[in-house]
Amino acid sequence: MRYFLNKETTAIGRSTRNDICLPDASISRTHLLIVRKGDQFIATDKSTNGTFVNDEKISSQELRIDDMIKLGQWTIHFGVSKEVSEIKTEITERDPTRVLSFRPEKAELVCERAMLELFSPSKRLFTVTKSIVSIGKSKTNDIVLEDEYISNYHCKIENRKGMFFLKDLQSTNGTILNGQRVIETSLPFGSTIEIGKLRLRFFSTEEIQTVRASTESEFEGIHSQHAKMREIFTLIDRIASSNATVLIHGETGTGKELIARAVHNRSDREKKPFVALNCGAISKDLIESELFGHEKGAFTSAHQQRKGVFEQAQGGTLFLDEIGELPLDLQPKLLRVLEAGEIKRVGGSQLIDVDVRVVAATHRDLAQDVRNGRFREDLFFRLYVVPIKLPPLRERPQDISLLVGHFLAIEFAGTGKRKSIDRSAIDVLVDYPWPGNIRELKNVIGRAVLDCKTPTISAGDLQFSPLGIRDQTRHEGGEHSLKPFSRTLKDVEKEKILTELKRNNWNKKATAKVLGIAKSTLHEKIKKYGIEDD
Repeated sequence: MRYFLNKETTAIGRSTRNDICLPDASISRTHLLIVRKGDQFIATDKSTNGTFVNDEKISSQELRIDDMIKLGQWTIHFGVSKEVSEIKTEITERDPTRVLSFRPEKAELVCERAMLELFSPSKRLFTVTKSIVSIGKSKTNDIVLEDEYISNYHCKIENRKGMFFLKDLQSTNGTILNGQRVIETSLPFGSTIEIGKLRLRFFSTEEIQTVRASTESEFEGIHSQHAKMREIFTLIDRIASSNATVLIHGETGTGKELIARAVHNRSDREKKPFVALNCGAISKDLIESELFGHEKGAFTSAHQQRKGVFEQAQGGTLFLDEIGELPLDLQPKLLRVLEAGEIKRVGGSQLIDVDVRVVAATHRDLAQDVRNGRFREDLFFRLYVVPIKLPPLRERPQDISLLVGHFLAIEFAGTGKRKSIDRSAIDVLVDYPWPGNIRELKNVIGRAVLDCKTPTISAGDLQFSPLGIRDQTRHEGGEHSLKPFSRTLKDVEKEKILTELKRNNWNKKATAKVLGIAKSTLHEKIKKYGIEDD
């Protein structure tokens, strides 16, 4: 077995309640604890018969790379994990019938199925297709084996959150795993199970599928002709039905929340809540309460009990935006929720079970943050399950015209101003670096729709952010000056509403008709912008 030490405390022993279960009568129920303290791993003996590190009996000792630990008949090698940058395969789904993995460098999905092979008297194959698979002589078992030494209900194979376990069902002649009689233990692939006079091999098979770019340019409200984006469409479609954690990486404005909503909408959770939380927009003092909720009186302003986003998203999807901004001291608590599926409200003592699919997003390089000590390695590995990297808009020039057309036809159609855009303006947009990505493009087009006095938007109607401006851009032998904007889209909208109100002598019904919006919407905007009749 290989086991990654991704918890603060890892328990090893004979009991199935341990993180690592070893079937051996000479091993105590809880034999050894390995506690992680920063970069240190401390081994503490809890046994009757002792724990030996490099053949010396210990009570408590710091482990060093290549130490050999002996517990009963078992030997454990303590080694270093792979570098974060060298990850080649990410587990994307685990269920009783298959394990899905995604290899991003090859764009491959690997479907791994759990199987049992009967060696004698004749070869037979069984696929493990349920959470619990019972084996025995009775016809009511999932796998029926004929042998006089096998009990009616002999043993079972159980899948618990992706890990397989073998349990003897108080059979007469016992269940043997890899030569040892067991009551209940973990069941790694490659194991041999002996039941009566029959031998079975527990193994897995792989089916590799290449993730090819979708033929569609629209997917759950996301528009793109770019090959990488259409490959992401296919990936989402394949993994949406699983409960795998998704980690979206992309610059500001690339549409990370749209991707998260697409994962939710294509999943079995679509009719359940989709809850979004920006971890970078909430103060450090309040973020724990936002995540896990709080009990009445937990702190000064906690006047009543409040549910956090995990409880609000029960049965659905929780989108944690800017996960890289989560305070370091809260990261172990989030890790516990992801591993155990339970939370504890601030000021509370009761553990509450939650069934939530987590989709996280960040613009930061989390792997580098791990190396710099700003993000926990164990949480990174728990989140880095289905990695989706969104290309910035500057790498998708073929999408500019498509997105502009969508904004003009759909997003800004309700302004009362039907606009088109000429080729010169498209050329300017294609050449612009887009530091704010799609969000910035939408704002630029929105301002142009409100400001343009003609039915067609030209290059001169475009106003750009000073962050991405270049003094002049040459197109087709001419030069277009790109105008930096000093007003936001809200400024332009407020000014336009005020202008039309004055033009119509503050007749709100007539003003709403000119603006192409409902009268109730106009009232909301007047209140929102604090517009008053002077």
